[in-house]
Amino acid sequence: FMGSEFVTTDNSSIAVSVIDPDAPLDNTNKIEIFYGIPGSLNNAQLLLSNTNNNELSYTHVTAINSSYYYFAKITQTDGDIIWTSPIWVTRTAVALPILLARFTGSQVSEHIKLNWTTAQETNAGYFDIEYSPDGNHFEKIGMQYSRYQNTNSATNYDFVHASPIKGINFYRLKQFDLDGKYRYSNIIPVMFNQSVVKAIKINPNPVHHILNMLITISENAAILCKIYNAEGREVKALPVTLYAGTNQVTTDVSALATGNYIVVLFKNNERIVETKFIRQ
Repeated sequence: FMGSEFVTTDNSSIAVSVIDPDAPLDNTNKIEIFYGIPGSLNNAQLLLSNTNNNELSYTHVTAINSSYYYFAKITQTDGDIIWTSPIWVTRTAVALPILLARFTGSQVSEHIKLNWTTAQETNAGYFDIEYSPDGNHFEKIGMQYSRYQNTNSATNYDFVHASPIKGINFYRLKQFDLDGKYRYSNIIPVMFNQSVVKAIKINPNPVHHILNMLITISENAAILCKIYNAEGREVKALPVTLYAGTNQVTTDVSALATGNYIVVLFKNNERIVETKFIRQ
């Protein structure tokens, strides 16, 4: 979670994943990772970078009892630049009962799935999964026991939160050892988009003259359907009124050149779902 501070007994494992709902119109051109030493009064230095990739992973070798901060600069193909908030990492020699290597979350259908991996477990008891709608006030929503209690092997866990709110949801793990002592993981935010559109299907695909879409929607809504060509240029717009359930929407695309196209549905100027078709 950007802005977090945590302690580890290992090197700094850094991972950046860029997700933009406007992709492929706003793809990532470059990811740059900078690092610095807290309190040194020196400017942060470039650690590494890559191009034309939405993900970057790197392990920064650090010394015991050292501290660093890291942040990312993401440049998109349209020239937009994103700066992340820094994270602060301190490396220590003290062994922790549970060494957490990864803690992530993502939307899966109408739920949020959490995944975490422990690099090692010593005298480990169980995990409480805690949730907050605002990042400040947390409540327990589940619990999982340690699988092995003592292991030096990577161990994977997962948990499904069935009732997230629309927008950003916050999660953390409360990690207990067998003696009852505990420590918290870092807090992660997970975006949940409760789309009014449940499904969109183009049949047949490839399309010859008439684009036929079956759109399943949870409530009555005014939708704007836009079609973009492979270069990202809008070539057609179609406002439609849809009703709860499955709707059939057709439009003539015989004037479009053969090639690949993207259909994007908007509600209240918000991009909610997209799919692709081939015009033959």
